[in-house]
Amino acid sequence: MGLRSLFVVSLPCSFSSITYQVARRVMQLREPEWTTDGEILNLDRFFLAQGIRSDGLKFLPEWRDPGLFERGCQFLRHITAVEGFAYKDVVQPFITAAVAASGRLAVLRIRRNLAEVAHSMWAKRWLYPEYAAHVQGGLLERVLEGLIRGEAALDTIVASALVEYEDLVSDESKLREALVRLYPEAEIPQFSYIDDRFKEHREHIQARRSQPDFHEVERRLEEVRARLA
Repeated sequence: MGLRSLFVVSLPCSFSSITYQVARRVMQLREPEWTTDGEILNLDRFFLAQGIRSDGLKFLPEWRDPGLFERGCQFLRHITAVEGFAYKDVVQPFITAAVAASGRLAVLRIRRNLAEVAHSMWAKRWLYPEYAAHVQGGLLERVLEGLIRGEAALDTIVASALVEYEDLVSDESKLREALVRLYPEAEIPQFSYIDDRFKEHREHIQARRSQPDFHEVERRLEEVRARLA
């Protein structure tokens, strides 16, 4: 019997692509050839997209359309092989959380400071989390609410290995420890992905935390959290 398939899940901008590729290679798991970085629920990643953003539906919560949500869950169950593959998702946290609860796949979850996720997404104009917002408000507030709800959905995945973003970008052993928890039966070699170029990029990302616009996103995030509490 082969290894259980791996499912890397997180919110966007959480170091998921490098984590996915490193883990997939280390565990010698296959990547679905019809997508990139294993993102099987992201239409922008399908090979037929040809580099053109398809603007497919993202951050679909069940309350928006229960029937469509269930079809999404069925699709995810159908296309994931139980053994031998590695998958990833960052754009459908609600569907992912619902399906991952079954324990069919080995789930590696990455968690990053939500203000940093929001700041990065806002800068890229990746606004699709607003689709999961219940309450009307400004665009940024709706994006923040969607991210809060998406994170809460991923928090419900209990049968998984959780690794913090800060640990992943500072200590390679944390990823290996997570893989050991998921695959205690496997011989997992030591590996490395942090080099001088990586450290330089990491420092550039960390410097954003001192910018005024980051503090503004952080402040408004806490306001939305308080409103939802």
